[in-house]
Amino acid sequence: MDSENFVLGCVMILIIFFIIVCIGGILSDYSYGEKVGVVIDKIYYAPHGKINERFLLKLEKEINGIKRNISIYVPEYIYKEYKIGDYYGGEE
Repeated sequence: MDSENFVLGCVMILIIFFIIVCIGGILSDYSYGEKVGVVIDKIYYAPHGKINERFLLKLEKEINGIKRNISIYVPEYIYKEYKIGDYYGGEE
């Protein structure tokens, strides 16, 4: 019976941790506002096994006078359209 309680406790801890991570991800997305900024890096992830290729742009933007970096996944055509130093997300 003790091993069942231990397993149940571990599962509960993992579920709570997962919920906290999800809520944190949602809140951090809102805290950075719109996905705009200067492209500071481009990263290509090649397909591997069942994982498709992915294209990531790292953006730098200023929020309340502090420079912040955000990363966004974009389609291939957008990835190819932007160069490092370009402004992503409309007019600067």
